[in-house]
Amino acid sequence: MLLVLSPWATAQTSVRNVASVAPPAGFTNTNPNVSCTVAGVCSAADTDVVTPSADLALSKASSLPSVAVGQTVTFTLVISNGGPSPVVGASFSDVVPANFTSVTAQVITGSITFGVSGNTVSGSTTLASGASSSIRVTAVATGLGQYTNSATVSPPAGTTDPVPTNNTGSQAGAVQGADVTTTVNLPASAPAGT
Repeated sequence: MLLVLSPWATAQTSVRNVASVAPPAGFTNTNPNVSCTVAGVCSAADTDVVTPSADLALSKASSLPSVAVGQTVTFTLVISNGGPSPVVGASFSDVVPANFTSVTAQVITGSITFGVSGNTVSGSTTLASGASSSIRVTAVATGLGQYTNSATVSPPAGTTDPVPTNNTGSQAGAVQGADVTTTVNLPASAPAGT
């Protein structure tokens, strides 16, 4: 009996198993089954759908978690694929908090397409198993207060993520008032008796 099994299930959409049996020399297969050839070799096949699975993760870090009003801060997003399947079009979104303005973004590594709308940077990335991509988001601090900046990645349709708990990365910090120092020069005291 010969069994053929595809070893590339993680990169395919289906797996086909074929089992065949042939009579030994000197014997004739009298089975009239339509799965048998004239030579008496009989085969059966089974095809199963493979659902792609990719452990996507997103981490986030800031150049200045605590920043003064007017300063520019950079958030770096790293999106990785722990596999086993590759992904095409994993989507991500980073909504920069309201106490920042002038949001821009730039791809650092990998295959990323993105757009910026107001304070939201969103797009998609294509990742082989074990690969990562990164993007830099820059904004200017304009409003005082604490903030938490979170970004999330999601698998494309038809792909499952076995560990969705690592799909969001966050950076907490604070926008503070400018540190202003005032120097006052007072005149020297007049001599006594004048």
